Amino acid sequence: MGITIQTVGMRLTENLRTYATEKIEDTLRFFGKTNPETIRIDLLLSRHEEKGQIFRAKANITVPGDHFFLEEEADDINVAVSRLKQSITKRARRWRERLMDRHQKTTT
Repeated sequence: MGITIQTVGMRLTENLRTYATEKIEDTLRFFGKTNPETIRIDLLLSRHEEKGQIFRAKANITVPGDHFFLEEEADDINVAVSRLKQSITKRARRWRERLMDRHQKTTT
């Protein structure tokens, strides 16, 4: 799996990089038996000063045959990343279920 992390309006500290990488890599198992090398995740972490100290975590995810974009906001960047992990997990499960349904339809 390829993960790139970018930041806007904040520094990417080593602690933040490690935390975000661990959270996002943990979602890999929800993609099922998909080859991890075929999954690409571009992560953007930002601070929205116009709205106060609101942090955003965005993920642009490419998997075989699909592409999706997820975004979460919170008062703390770690919370935003954790919420994003939950969103990715839900989306990966739905994606995997759709693939399994398609496979069952083509084999019957």
